[in-house]
Amino acid sequence: MGYSYPTCLIGILFLGDRLILRRMGFISHQQGSVTLIATKESADKLRIERFLRRNGYPLEILSYDVACRETAFLQNVDFKEEQLPIVYIHLGEQLLYNPSNLELAERLGLVEVLPPDHIYDVAIVGGGPAGLSAAVYAASEALDTVLIEAEAPGGQAGTSSKIENYLGFPTGISGQALAGRAQVQAQKFGATIALPFSVSKIDCQSHPFTLTLDNHTQIHTKAVVIASGARYRRLNFEHPFDNAGVYYAATAMEGGFCQNEPVIVVGGGNSAGQAAVFLSRHASHVHLLVRGDDLKATMSDYLIGRIAASDRITLHTGTEITDLQGERHLRQVTWHDRRTNTTKTHQIRHVFLMIGAVPNTGWLHDCLTLDEKGFICTGIQLIDAQVWTLERHPMVLETSVPGIFAAGDVRSGSVKRVASAVGEGAIIISQVHQFLSEQTAESFIPT
Repeated sequence: MGYSYPTCLIGILFLGDRLILRRMGFISHQQGSVTLIATKESADKLRIERFLRRNGYPLEILSYDVACRETAFLQNVDFKEEQLPIVYIHLGEQLLYNPSNLELAERLGLVEVLPPDHIYDVAIVGGGPAGLSAAVYAASEALDTVLIEAEAPGGQAGTSSKIENYLGFPTGISGQALAGRAQVQAQKFGATIALPFSVSKIDCQSHPFTLTLDNHTQIHTKAVVIASGARYRRLNFEHPFDNAGVYYAATAMEGGFCQNEPVIVVGGGNSAGQAAVFLSRHASHVHLLVRGDDLKATMSDYLIGRIAASDRITLHTGTEITDLQGERHLRQVTWHDRRTNTTKTHQIRHVFLMIGAVPNTGWLHDCLTLDEKGFICTGIQLIDAQVWTLERHPMVLETSVPGIFAAGDVRSGSVKRVASAVGEGAIIISQVHQFLSEQTAESFIPT
């Protein structure tokens, strides 16, 4: 006797969850088919580790000294410290010297082969919550779907240690776990996930549209969903400490290497609040720096309460970083307290920046109408700006070019929340269907 449809579905979902949890278990115990050998405070080591972990690839990490003494596969290898980090792939016994993310993905078989002359129904740029949601709904509704992501599924949300106010997860869920489930779901319905690729250019003057990737591959598509999101702002002065003391995510990986050390979190939004609470379980103390006078206007009340109740978090209002010092790695941080007009230098080696949002729209090259901050205008905004030329009204999430849509943090006026991004990703596919049906109808109009 065969299983009923609901029983089979539950079994598939259960198996999917088990596979995700099993892989995350390997990651947390540093078991895997890749070994990363590096010095402790290497920026490229952090880049490679983040890429592998965020893509759910189990790995083992060895420090340079221990690796030289104890690792059999390095005993007959002649290399110098400046060639670090080294990645050893056990399958095939491949040794890579400081590989790029793309080279590493290619060697590990993570890169999808994209047929050059294929025309997709919809191409989604960005693998955050909005993009993943759009991929799930597009693929589940029989659209030929490709999602292009530069690093790993999840976007900014994927770097969150715990999302506690997302519907249906009363005890919270990490951004990486949520993204991992969404990726499996999209692939189950047949979506192609293409990574690690960035879109460098879009040709929006002809149809089908053409997207050019950073490796010069071209993707042709009938419709485009832009869900490229936003990134955290950088400090207003130059410094050489990105991935070497200055970070833009606070996950278990970052928590591990600032164990029992003081850290700084800069920012007043929910991401900064979540990071401060999470890091307080690892760091000796967390200094939360905000430029404003309080957190009420920018942070959820439950996070404000946890920060106030923690004796391991100190809130510094009216305060900003003015200088960073160190050699190869950050060693000292100077901040200015505007209320007391005092400047102090502290021996702190780890700073987490979560300050404001800069849209990832530089690759559009004047293709679409943007607002004054660089976010993509959609819907009624186009009529107000007098840039819409068709007789019909623009759809809610449609951009100034019919057939190109925007969802999530990259969209002007969007609510910067995971739930709203997921909702926009779902809504946008009905509008993609409407556009595609218009194109089909037009193709049958006699000339």
